[in-house]
Amino acid sequence: MSVTPPPKEPEAGGLILVVDDQEANRQLLHDMLELDGHHVLEADNGLTALALAAEHDPDAVLLDVTMPGLDGFEVCRRLRAAPRTSATPVLLITALVQREHRLQGMAAGANDYLVKPIDRSEVTLRVRNAVRMRVMHRTLQVQFTELQRMERLRDDLVSMVAHDLRSPLTGLRGYLELLQEELHDQLSPSLGGMLSEAVRAVDQLNGMIGDMLDVSRMEVDALPLECRLADLRALAATAVAALGPPPSFHRIPITVAGKPTEVHCDVSLVRRVIVNLLANAVRFSPPGAAVEVSVAAEDGGGTVRVRDHGPGIPASEQQRIFEKFTQLRDSRAARSRSTGLGLTFCRMVVDRHGGRIGVSSTVGAGSEFWFWLPAGA
Repeated sequence: MSVTPPPKEPEAGGLILVVDDQEANRQLLHDMLELDGHHVLEADNGLTALALAAEHDPDAVLLDVTMPGLDGFEVCRRLRAAPRTSATPVLLITALVQREHRLQGMAAGANDYLVKPIDRSEVTLRVRNAVRMRVMHRTLQVQFTELQRMERLRDDLVSMVAHDLRSPLTGLRGYLELLQEELHDQLSPSLGGMLSEAVRAVDQLNGMIGDMLDVSRMEVDALPLECRLADLRALAATAVAALGPPPSFHRIPITVAGKPTEVHCDVSLVRRVIVNLLANAVRFSPPGAAVEVSVAAEDGGGTVRVRDHGPGIPASEQQRIFEKFTQLRDSRAARSRSTGLGLTFCRMVVDRHGGRIGVSSTVGAGSEFWFWLPAGA
């Protein structure tokens, strides 16, 4: 049997489901809870309790342990297994005080215990706390759902903008190359260098767009790996070549050291990982400071390390540097800088290969980004 509760006002108490096969016990709890401002549903057996919980989604359940048919432990287990009531606070009511019974209730998923004979003050306080916990959980669920929706909107916008940018950037690069060809003999060295830097900037933008799109594809597992045996040292050398010569105002030498080290990987994606790490190192290196790349066989796989002599990264920010759109504080200026999606792309590619990626850095002494890939297929 049940009592249909009136619509709950925001300032009202919670909706409490009382489950006990003894009518006198139910009535006692019913009166206590109503006096404290709660609305009450009643069930005299486990099956009815499960049906009412599924229909009304109560804020808390007061559940007698010893009942014919389904006992309180089994009802609690089924409440936890049902998606709608998996987070509903359950308070077991029992005269069983032995330690093994308490452990059995905890194993079934109970949040709290009330020991018979029940005390009104204790019931009031524990039910209030349970209702408060349920309200907080629902609030967090709503906020989490909204955050997921906003993140999807942001990702959709990023993807749309990235697609739309590719066409004009392709045209811009084509016109810049035509200018280089048509005016090759008429350009001064400085103007020729400016045109080359403009082409480089377009290529960097295209690389960033590729990272955006591929991160979105990897998040939905829509970017398959095309793996084959490859030498990480050779990939590092081709990544340096793909990066192109450093800008004239930077003059940053890049060296590659280490022995040939073979791993099973998607060559195109891993090369882009190294290019991203190199570009990041160059971007934050002072003019003339070297960037070193080293390759070594380690732990049944291969490790690539990219070392720069830039400003370094505070220890407090190193854990989140591979997250999307992370903002880091620039130690050289009173401003923040974004790591964009390049490092997120690197992390996701390495994760897809079953590898590891990380950074070690000291403020004022530079950073070393590294990743490890397993050798096997």
